Amino acid sequence: MLIGWWSKLKEDEFNSYIYGYANVQQYKTDVAFKTLVEGVKDNLYIIPDFQRVYKWTEAQVENLAVSLIRGMPIPPIYAYRNDMNQLEILDGQQRVISMVLYYMGKYTEKTRNNYIDLKNDNTPNASLFDGLKRTKLKDKKYEMKYYEIINGEEIEKNVDITYETLPINIRRKLDYTTITVIEISIENKDLRNRYLYKIFANLNSGGTTLTAQELRNGIYRCEFYKMLSEVNENNERWKELFGDVTDSSINVERLLIFCAFKYYIKFEDDKFTIDNYTNMNKLLNDFSEEAVKFNDKKINEYKEEIESFISLLKGKISKQLLKQSLLEILFTVTNKTNGQVSITEEFYDNISKNNEYSKTIKTGNRTKSAIESKLEAVYNEIRKFIE
Repeated sequence: MLIGWWSKLKEDEFNSYIYGYANVQQYKTDVAFKTLVEGVKDNLYIIPDFQRVYKWTEAQVENLAVSLIRGMPIPPIYAYRNDMNQLEILDGQQRVISMVLYYMGKYTEKTRNNYIDLKNDNTPNASLFDGLKRTKLKDKKYEMKYYEIINGEEIEKNVDITYETLPINIRRKLDYTTITVIEISIENKDLRNRYLYKIFANLNSGGTTLTAQELRNGIYRCEFYKMLSEVNENNERWKELFGDVTDSSINVERLLIFCAFKYYIKFEDDKFTIDNYTNMNKLLNDFSEEAVKFNDKKINEYKEEIESFISLLKGKISKQLLKQSLLEILFTVTNKTNGQVSITEEFYDNISKNNEYSKTIKTGNRTKSAIESKLEAVYNEIRKFIE
């Protein structure tokens, strides 16, 4: 009896090491093709922010259609249920959208850069199906290759497999072809975001992987992240410096670093310190956990300080200079010291070549001491202009 009690205790401890009391569970359901598509139409299945751009080629969609017709296995769709009782797709959004396009008999009109951006349709009442209908699509005839032996020669032929043109018996068979949906459930809400981040990363470890910021965009959806996105998309000076890009996650991450540094870096007695710093990714995840709880007043404070800093960036500044990790350091120093200084390309370049600062360039932002050294070097340079 004592041995059983001890064994159970050790098991509970071991489980806590693995799961952190998050109680992660998976529920497997086989969903019929038509039921899945109808679920998309009814807004049961939605695409998280971080996976907004659809990039599959016309050939890839056709190959998926062929697999469905032939009854070949389709990789599972991974999802989790949100507070609106919708299934947010963690992995498989390209397949789901492709199945909907095939069902509609459509594909994008574009021949180059033929991505589909559904970002503006990500609201609780906006159907992914309706979003696709608002995209510039063309009618698409889906075909499947097959071979016949004619006079001893193998001849390649095509058969029309467009959904609407399928013989009724074939269409019914396709309608009931099942796709596996695996729903991931995390009971502990306090640990939910951190575990979803790890799950996202694991699911996207193959193929075209998502960046850390793309993952954060999907997990930490809140008014604060909405504000960052709006600044990135609407601030004319910011867009002028960094340009309009399809994948805005890089620029959103820059803004997020500004805010995380404002939150975690202290400036006392002419000295900058950053506590509990392990690496940048953890810092941004930790800050995102806090930002989810920010009220409107706090969010607006960050917005005003970001835009105030952007207004200090004067004239043309080369993208090569802007790629350096100096930008977030300049934001932090001017923000913490109320240093209103015009940041021109010449000013920017002079600081990056400053001996004290240049010693820290190779280390990047990998360590606590590296960030603090950068802050001190930039502060000493800026003091010449604000004293």
